[in-house]
This record gives sequence, structure tokens and C-alpha cells, in this order.
Amino acid sequence: MVEPLPKPRKAVLHIIPNLTVGGAQSYLKTLVDGIVQCKHQIFILEDQVGTEWEGYAIDLICISKLMRLCKNPNLFKIPFHFHWYPPFQFNIPECRKAKSIVTIQENENCRIRNANIYVTSTSAGLRYVPPRSQGVVIRPAIDPQRWRSHPVKRKKGRLIRHSTLYPHKLSDSIMQDICSYDFKRYQWRIIGVGDWNYTFYLRLRYLLSAPITLGSSDNICEELNRAWLYVYHASDKGEHYGLCFQEALACGIPIVTNDHTGAVEQIQQGETGFICSDYAEMKMRVDALYCNDLLYDELLNNLRNYHVKEQWIDFLAAYEHLYSS
Repeated sequence: MVEPLPKPRKAVLHIIPNLTVGGAQSYLKTLVDGIVQCKHQIFILEDQVGTEWEGYAIDLICISKLMRLCKNPNLFKIPFHFHWYPPFQFNIPECRKAKSIVTIQENENCRIRNANIYVTSTSAGLRYVPPRSQGVVIRPAIDPQRWRSHPVKRKKGRLIRHSTLYPHKLSDSIMQDICSYDFKRYQWRIIGVGDWNYTFYLRLRYLLSAPITLGSSDNICEELNRAWLYVYHASDKGEHYGLCFQEALACGIPIVTNDHTGAVEQIQQGETGFICSDYAEMKMRVDALYCNDLLYDELLNNLRNYHVKEQWIDFLAAYEHLYSS
């Protein structure tokens, strides 16, 4: 008896500015690794790729070539998924609209026009926009196996945050507060990529005189698993809706932040971290944990029971439905 040939995998094309550290990249990797019944092709606009993407189908593309792909009639039935954030902008041709999906952070100005479905990341999850559209909420999720590693020795006083290095994400007011911490106790590690000129400015202005180091995204899982606390200052100009909190929680790190909007759905107050009213309260919480090992150990024990698998399965099922519709 001749066995039937396997059905060809459905193709999905993903477009993203780059493949470095950030919530958009974590979303994409979760989808590509989790929805294995689809064949994923990734196009990037900047030649920036983290080492964790080695072996994936990735091509560098320019806007004009992207426009030609969108207008190719042989690809009209293939979903195009734009994982987007400013300052990139693009107008999707009308012929491509029916099979186009855009995922964007709610607090960012979406500059991708004419998509059929917009999925917006909010503190409560993902929802379809514009508001008149009806749809289920897709809560953000990550692959728990990717982030949780074997227990490692956490260095007491090692504070970490990771996000893109741009003025609106890591402002002077944030850096000044970071520099006000007691460096006899604490060492700061900031993981992220961003504008080269701004990164140079940070090194020149702050890092030469303080125990603060910048790190790449290449070993982010290891960095998060070795950190003592995840301390995230929300910007003065906007709240945070990325997956950084979930990544930290999955790695078992207690969180201290003033980002109420971004954290309220993810952090259990006093159980897995602390949501504070301002920078001063954040510093008070960090000092309290430093002076109270029992309180810190209690947070660690709570985080050992932190599970994201069910949410991750629902997340994949929701996007699989979008790709197949």
C-alpha cells in the first residue's frame, strides 16, 4: 500500500525591521517555532540578526522589493504578517489587503496602512483594531521552554533591564535615576540594541563613571537567568507593552517597575514582583529586597510555580486561525 504524500505546509511571510532583542522579535520567534505546520519565511529591512536566529529562513529586503512581492499574483493567497514598530512605514497595495496582518503596540503610531487585520498589543493582551472590528483577545505569550533554564546562581545586587536603546525608551531621567543607586550594593546590566549614536552618548555620559554595562541580545536567556532583579523604569513619554516582563518572569526573576499599565496584567503584586508609583518607590523596594533575604527567597519560590504554557498554546491557536482564514 502506497502511503499518501504529506500535505505541503502552508506558507506565511513575515516582515520585520530587524531580528535583535525586543518584544516584536519574541512574538515572531514564538510563532515560527510554535506553528510548525506552516512554512515561515522572514524578511528584514535592516541587516541586524541575533545569533539565536541562525538556521532560519531569513532574507534582507528593501521597500521597493517588498512592494513587488506584495503585488506578485502568485503570492496573493499567502498571508503577509507585518511585525511593526516606528519609524518604518509602508502602504500595503489594495491587491494584497485581503491576506495582510499587522501586529503593532497600542502606544505606537501604526504607519502600516491598508491591512485586512490589525492585532494590537496591549497590557491586557492582543485585540483587533479598529474598535469597530469584532474579534477575540489574543493574550501575549512566549514559549516557556525557550526562556526557563536550569537553576543558576544569581548574583545578589545584579540588576537588569532589556529594551531598545532609544531616547524614548531609556531617557536621561531614567539613566539619572539608575546612577543614583548605591553602587556598593548594585551593578546594572542593560541589554538591548538601538541607535548607534545614542548608545555612544550613553557610554560617554553615564557608563564611564558608573558600574553600568551594556550587553547584546546574543546571550539574553543566560543574562536573565543570572540576574538578581529585573528593574524596569517606564518612560516619561509612554508605557511599556512588550514581552520583556513575561520573559523575565519565565526566567524566574522578580520584577520591580513603575509601569502600571504594562505590568498590571502580568505581575502579581507582592507575589512575583512589585508595581510601584514612581522611581523613588522602586528604589525603596529594591533596597528592601536587598536587606531581606527571606522576602526575596519567597518571591523566587513563587516564580518557580509561574506557568505560561496554557497561555502560549492559546496564543499559537489564535494566530494559526488568522493564518488559515
